[in-house]
Amino acid sequence: MRLEIHPKAKALIFDLDGTLSDSLPVHIASWDNICKKYNCTFDKRIMVEMTGAPTILFAERIKRKYPPYKTAQFGS
Repeated sequence: MRLEIHPKAKALIFDLDGTLSDSLPVHIASWDNICKKYNCTFDKRIMVEMTGAPTILFAERIKRKYPPYKTAQFGS
């Protein structure tokens, strides 16, 4: 893999989520709050299993795990 940087680039942004700080507890708390709002139980093991995966994939898995909350309450 080769990283090519545009010659006019003045800065680079790196996603260091979880590299400089452990953000997993914050993510777990956020999803736990969302599930409480929509009256479902959040299985924290899913978050641990999917650490590093894109948030949208995690959200889709939550929607599959809790079918009554699919489109009406979680959107899409």
